[in-house]
Amino acid sequence: MRPETRDPRSSATRSAMIDALLALLAARPYREITIQDITDMAGLSRSTFYAHFQGKDDLLRCGFERAIASLADHVDACAADGLQVETAAIFAHAQASFTLYRSLVFVPGLDLLSRSAQAALASKLHGRLLLVPTAAACDLPLVLLAESMAGGLLLLLRWWVDQQQPFTPAQMDEVFQRLVMPGVRSALA
Repeated sequence: MRPETRDPRSSATRSAMIDALLALLAARPYREITIQDITDMAGLSRSTFYAHFQGKDDLLRCGFERAIASLADHVDACAADGLQVETAAIFAHAQASFTLYRSLVFVPGLDLLSRSAQAALASKLHGRLLLVPTAAACDLPLVLLAESMAGGLLLLLRWWVDQQQPFTPAQMDEVFQRLVMPGVRSALA
């Protein structure tokens, strides 16, 4: 990946290429999409593409990181009961961006992207766990709890997308609360 810049024009160009790739992913598999397809869809030249990205995989990673950053922004923890992680908004976000998430589930190299996603979510969750009053007394590393929560959430999200969303976001939040949170609450008790 090329260094990020804060120049609004550069950001707009990068976003246009990411949006073009995502639009193309809605129509056909990743392996069939060429850089020329992306630049044509974005209305930009190949030289502009290479000024911002090393290749198609780099563009995909940047698009995935943008989606994960948006997803991580939906993490909400630390309610009145000490710890509350509402994931319904995360599943609703994935539902609204279903084409992107469905495409990413079947992209080669997803394991690397999943690790990046888990790290981003775990970092956000770790920050929330630090605010839990009982966290200081926990005998497990909070980083481990955060990784466990993020891994569980991503596993459920991947299953949900792979299965064509058989449950509502609220139902998936209930599944997360039943499968993941009891262990977290137990560790923080």
